[in-house]
Amino acid sequence: MKKVFAIILTLASLLSLTACGGGNSGSGSGSDNSASGGGSSDTAVSITIFNSKNEIQPDLEEAAAAYSAANGVNIEVYYSQDTVAAHLATRYAAKDPYTINMVDAKDVYTLGAQYGYDMSNQLWA
Repeated sequence: MKKVFAIILTLASLLSLTACGGGNSGSGSGSDNSASGGGSSDTAVSITIFNSKNEIQPDLEEAAAAYSAANGVNIEVYYSQDTVAAHLATRYAAKDPYTINMVDAKDVYTLGAQYGYDMSNQLWA
């Protein structure tokens, strides 16, 4: 139940972030497995989520599909069995990063200095 609540809270946060900053569009490639959300158009909000935690992939896909259908937001959830840091570095180098990355702390430290943005000064953080 805690995982489902966390996923729903994450998706609600995504919507509030995209409402302020617009959405990114992206498509999967390579060894990614994706689950696409609701319909999309050129002006629709589109969010891509990379998940490195295989154990929550089905729940995350289900929550994304339900949220997409209810809110008209296109959410694509990706999982890769590649080494996370190498996979994400490849996406960044191709200028096609995911909107949100759900990864372990070690991957944040590996990629954060080059690709991350420190938001610790934000009131909500």
